[in-house]
Amino acid sequence: MGKILLLVTALFCSAGLSAQQDHDWLIALFGEEDYATVAENAPEKIDYYVFADEHGYLVQMAEGKDLSGYPNALTIAPKKDGIAPLSVDLILSDEFHPSLYRFKTTMNDTHWYRVGDTDYVITVLPLTSVQNKFNSEE
Repeated sequence: MGKILLLVTALFCSAGLSAQQDHDWLIALFGEEDYATVAENAPEKIDYYVFADEHGYLVQMAEGKDLSGYPNALTIAPKKDGIAPLSVDLILSDEFHPSLYRFKTTMNDTHWYRVGDTDYVITVLPLTSVQNKFNSEE
């Protein structure tokens, strides 16, 4: 019986640690204490932040479109100290979390940013669109 209890406890602890490691970027954004409070009292908010970070922004090739009129994403500042500044390599990696940066977001408008001198563009979708998509997938 003791071995089973130990095994179950270990599984729950490792699952919690894994979930926290998956959300290290949210901990960097909100701080460990605030993240823990939200995760405990309103886990659906964590789900929304993760969803919005994955579905509220697109990084894609501009397909020959002139990007010179768009602001340069590389000039966008992090929301908190200690978050790495944007670079082309970071934006094109799996480690890019747009929610960590001060991209303009509005309820009804789409915003575009060029990624340095590359042919990539970041599209920031309207918040209402992201919220509707989140609600439809619940």
